[in-house]
Order: sequence, then C-alpha cells, then structure tokens
Amino acid sequence: MPSSASAVKATYASKTPTRAWRHENTLVHKAPPDFNVNGGFTNWSSWGTCNVTCGGGSQSRTRTCTNPVPQNGGADCVGITLELQQCNTQGCPVDGGYSQWSTWGTCSSTCGGGSQTRTRTCTNPTPAFNGNDCSGLGPNSETQQCNTQGCPINGGFTNWSSWGTCNVTCGGGSQSRTRTCTNPVPQNGGADCVGIILELQQCNTQGCPVDGGYSQWSTWGTCSSTCCSSLF
Repeated sequence: MPSSASAVKATYASKTPTRAWRHENTLVHKAPPDFNVNGGFTNWSSWGTCNVTCGGGSQSRTRTCTNPVPQNGGADCVGITLELQQCNTQGCPVDGGYSQWSTWGTCSSTCGGGSQTRTRTCTNPTPAFNGNDCSGLGPNSETQQCNTQGCPINGGFTNWSSWGTCNVTCGGGSQSRTRTCTNPVPQNGGADCVGIILELQQCNTQGCPVDGGYSQWSTWGTCSSTCCSSLF
C-alpha cells in the first residue's frame, strides 16, 4: 500500500496545481485550491462631451467589468456598459429675419403730393434663444411720395371789363364788356367757368341832332297880272 504522502501527491497531480512545490515522490507544500472570482463593474466614467452645443444632442459614459475581472470561471458582470443621455437641449440661437414688405399704405393726399408708408416685421424668423434682432438688417419702414400730380383747379371768372365804346354817338347803339375764365385758369382736370363772357347793352339812345332843311320848291303861284306887266 502506498504511503499517505504518495496518495496526496497523486490526488493533486490530476489538478496540476500552480502553487505547489514538489520533490520526487514527496509533497513538500500543498497549495490551496483556486476560487471562482465573479466580475464587478467599475464606477461610471464622467459624462463625455455633448456632440452638439445646442438643439439637443447626446453624451455617453461607460463602465467596465474589471472591478474585479472575472477569474477561474467566475461570472461576468450583468448590466449595461454604456449609457446615453440627452444634452444641450436648449434651443440654438436664431437670428431674426425680415418679412416681405407690406403693400404701400394709403397716400396722405389725393393730389398735390402726399406720402405713404410700408412696413416689414422681424418675424422671418423671429429672434429666439438670444439670437440677433433685425436692427442690423435695415429699417422696418419706408416712406415715399405719392399722388404728386397737381390737384384739379376749377376755373374762375375775372371781373368784367369796362364797357367798350358805343358804336354810335346817338340814336341808339351798343357797347360790350367781357370777362375771361382766367381767375384761375382751369387746371389738372378742373371745371371750366360756367356763364357768359360777353355782355351787350344799348348806348347813346338819345336822338341825333337834326339840322333844318328846305323842302322842295312849291309850284309857281298864279300870276298877278294877265298881261303887260313885269315882275320888276
């Protein structure tokens, strides 16, 4: 029957121990058996840099199964090794932009020169999240002249002129006076004057002087003597 030392040596030989020292046919030190070591997670790393600066991105953090590493058939870690989260979810700065110009407003005057205005608003897009407003893009209103054509001017009569010279000195004649549509002259579609521009009146209606004049001689009267007489 083999010795007890040989029996122990035979028992551990099949396991090929790594921490046993031997001498031929003699076990000088018995190494303890290796134990299973289950894996363990490290702490999570710090969150990585966000992949965008605004508008919503993602960042990650990791951990590894090295605290401790699984050994001798120990179990691996159970759980995720990567986590993601949203980051920089605030809106990105949006600079304002102008809308199209509005149509021109109503002219302040229908003639003679007025003004009208058009506007635009800083809503295309509206500034957001500390974006620039539209102040550097020009004015938000414009003004221009309009209806510069002259206003209609209706014509007006001048005063009547003095009466002209009578066309006869006696016996009844006529004389005239006039006025013109020039006070003011009709302009820019204004109405003409309505009324007469010439007036006539009788003049020198008194009878003309009549100088006396002889009629025709009468026939000779009856002779005062029938014979032998002479006028002288």
